[in-house]
Amino acid sequence: MDIEIDYGDIFLNTAARQFIQLGVNNVTYESIVQECKGDSQAPPVEYKNLQDIVSAMAPIFFDARKKLCNSVNLPDNLAEEFVQIMKHCSDFFLFFSPQTVVLLRERYTYAFEIYEKHLKDVVLQKIEKNFITGIKQGEYQVDFNPIISAKLCLDQVQVAFDQLIFPNDIYNPWDVIRVITRNQLFAMCTDPKLSMSILNTY
Repeated sequence: MDIEIDYGDIFLNTAARQFIQLGVNNVTYESIVQECKGDSQAPPVEYKNLQDIVSAMAPIFFDARKKLCNSVNLPDNLAEEFVQIMKHCSDFFLFFSPQTVVLLRERYTYAFEIYEKHLKDVVLQKIEKNFITGIKQGEYQVDFNPIISAKLCLDQVQVAFDQLIFPNDIYNPWDVIRVITRNQLFAMCTDPKLSMSILNTY
């Protein structure tokens, strides 16, 4: 991930580090306890299993992601802002691959609910606002549908990290993201020169 989060608890910070380094599928309650024992830290009584740990981490994690997403703000160059939003989404889905999301839904219901709310109320709205403002300011095409396009755009970024559709041994996910971003800019920008200048820096 592109941010470091202090969960205010050695036990949760250890869990977060293992999730990032090993992947959500490969972390166990025992592995977290074992590492903390090396630091002479007994597990707090409120963390009886991995579900308790993930439930405690989720609100803190997604609050930090919300602040990071909302920090992307370039009102004088909405096309560039869109590119920055795409980079933010790419980093997010690099961690939350479709396979990881399935695991969340099956094992960590509370965290999955917060995940879905974050996508809908934070990320999707950020993209929609960029598209709607761009149309109003004449930077994007007037016949461009901002609501449907925002949802399609977000879904396409997620698919770029789906190993079943774009296996890494054939496709580089960042190449897929570049294609998605380029296609979107070409479709919506009113000034071809502007879109080209931004694409050349992406």
